[in-house]
Amino acid sequence: MILGLDISSAKIGIAILDYDKNILYSNTIKFDKKFTLFQRVDFFKKLLLSIKNDYTIDKVVIEEPLMMFGANSMAQIICLLQRINGMISYLVYEIFEIEPIMANVIMARKKIGIKIERTKEKKTTKEKKQPIIDFVVDLYKDTETPIEVQLNRNGVWKDEMSDMIDAIVVCLSILQKKG
Repeated sequence: MILGLDISSAKIGIAILDYDKNILYSNTIKFDKKFTLFQRVDFFKKLLLSIKNDYTIDKVVIEEPLMMFGANSMAQIICLLQRINGMISYLVYEIFEIEPIMANVIMARKKIGIKIERTKEKKTTKEKKQPIIDFVVDLYKDTETPIEVQLNRNGVWKDEMSDMIDAIVVCLSILQKKG
């Protein structure tokens, strides 16, 4: 089974797929905003230990932290992302005794057939992510494990959906190599 993670400082998307591409588990863990970085990692460690008890994980793929940010990005945010990604990556190695595969999510999306049209018009983050969510939800709609689109009170998909979807995407990209 493959464990896929999309790590950020506020939440982590998680997916577990078998080698037939069935989703065995998918979720997004949102951290309490009051948690320090170390409390977040400790909280996630407990979840990883639970996953280890419930699933036979033999591969782990983690979305690489972004290397490029827009002009308005802050170095502090980039450093925080790198720190939590490194800490979680080490936890994965320690708990599962598996070196995680680091996956570039843009390349992973391309590998599984997600095509994103480039346009000159400015799009919101949700508008950019919509084709990705649609692709993965559609991929699983007629399976035993369809993905339920989680909506907010305005009828728009919740932000954490994209983290869970990206965790599924990085798992699928590893499976794509197999055939």
